[in-house]
Amino acid sequence: MTAEFLVLGISHQTADMSTLNEVSASISGLLDFRDMVLGQGHECVLVATCNRIEFYMALHGEGRPDFRLSLSRMINISQESYKSFYMFRHSACVQHLFRVISSLDSIVVGESQILAQIRSAYLEALQKGHTKKYLNRLFETAVALGKRVRTETSIGRGAVSVSQAAVELSRRVFSDFGNTKSLVIGAGEMGVLALRHLVASGFPKPLLMNRTLKRAVQVSEKLSCEPVPLENLEQRLEDVDLVFCAVSVSEPLIFREMIEKVMPRRRYKTLFLIDISLPLSIDPSINDLPSAFVYNIQDLRQVVDQNRAARESQKAEIQAIIDSVHKDLSSWIEIQQVSEIIKQIADMRTSVVENEANRWLKDYDTVQKVQATRMGDSIASKFGHILMSLLKDPGLSAETRARIGERITSCLNDN
Repeated sequence: MTAEFLVLGISHQTADMSTLNEVSASISGLLDFRDMVLGQGHECVLVATCNRIEFYMALHGEGRPDFRLSLSRMINISQESYKSFYMFRHSACVQHLFRVISSLDSIVVGESQILAQIRSAYLEALQKGHTKKYLNRLFETAVALGKRVRTETSIGRGAVSVSQAAVELSRRVFSDFGNTKSLVIGAGEMGVLALRHLVASGFPKPLLMNRTLKRAVQVSEKLSCEPVPLENLEQRLEDVDLVFCAVSVSEPLIFREMIEKVMPRRRYKTLFLIDISLPLSIDPSINDLPSAFVYNIQDLRQVVDQNRAARESQKAEIQAIIDSVHKDLSSWIEIQQVSEIIKQIADMRTSVVENEANRWLKDYDTVQKVQATRMGDSIASKFGHILMSLLKDPGLSAETRARIGERITSCLNDN
């Protein structure tokens, strides 16, 4: 019979970050659970990101353990964390994966990372032999869907975070951003996000300043940036083109007099400053100086809100694409189901004819046995053809096909 799709997971939709961290920290337990599923003859792909941990399975054969209970025991999580896990079967599992890879289930609708993350998880599982026909088809269909959604809709266009909008604005200002020198002040969440967007957009190795140099060094070990002391701020302002400020301060960190002092040494080359701090850490009056331009978080939020509204309007179009692809996948699954039933019918026909021939033709000579067996096989084949035609009827439900398959299996075992 065909495999049963199932997903067991936890995400930002059902759990807070502390719960997600608790689960993701139990790496050995997660891998043990995956190996248990594989050991039972099923297929399994583990998708693990900072916002979700999901096991996609194609289940074969009889018997289904309580997967959620088994997983909770292996990773030793709290009762509250246990309640955060969800489990979807059959079509609900397929719909869930399709919505996830289309970024409709993401914190930021339209974000592009999830497609690459799911594709990477699938390729790793494929390479290790953790998938077979059913999960291969499911994930190849999902990856193609994710690419199609981003090609045929505008879901991924336009910045939807302040940090992303700031980098997008910078790219418009600096056409040759491959030679643009940038400085990020602040190694917190917003600063690190700005760094990621800068690096991903092709800006050369940014400078990173923080209240504590140790934190800047830690971030630089993970991202392509250069940690520099905050005490060198005025000196660094002499040669950078772009400054991001994402810190929490009681008074401006970059003030007008500082820029007035460094501008002659810069030969009044354009300085672009983006303040994504609250409260503001760059003196807004710097905007009055020649060759200095300051944008703050309020300027960027208008762009973000417009882009978010545009992405939200794409949801219905994307769901229509998902439904169309899901229908095609369901048709493929039904074909597999029919193919397996037809094979069972053929096996049963051959077995019945051989058994009956041995039973009734034991006194016949070899030639007579062959001729009688062929006649019996021909008769059985004609009746089998009628049943196969009925099974291929597109109006026949998957549940009915499944029941027929189960009955055929039962008859074959009884034969």
